[in-house]
Amino acid sequence: MADDAPDAASPSAEPAAPRDRSLRVRVLDKEYPLRVAPGAEEATYRIAKGVDERMRQIRRAIPYQPELTVAVMTALAMAEEVATKQAEIDRLRRAIDAEAAALDRSLGDALEG
Repeated sequence: MADDAPDAASPSAEPAAPRDRSLRVRVLDKEYPLRVAPGAEEATYRIAKGVDERMRQIRRAIPYQPELTVAVMTALAMAEEVATKQAEIDRLRRAIDAEAAALDRSLGDALEG
């Protein structure tokens, strides 16, 4: 039976991708197993720590709400922060583009003049 898949020993075979790493993060006193790309462990721990801190902050503000409500409120607050920062990045890019266009015109005028 013919197989169309390249043989692992064949020169045309793709090299194996690095394996994801398994790790555990702790958020709001619960452990979560994750698989992350090699080299992403430190960033994942840092992000999980930030999520944990934010969830604790929100839980202190609304202590009698279910954990799911705390998680959703945290997700919404963090999504709002991302959207605000993305809007600022977009504004700065537009300002840079406008400044670059003005400098390009000035340079063109100077070279022609």
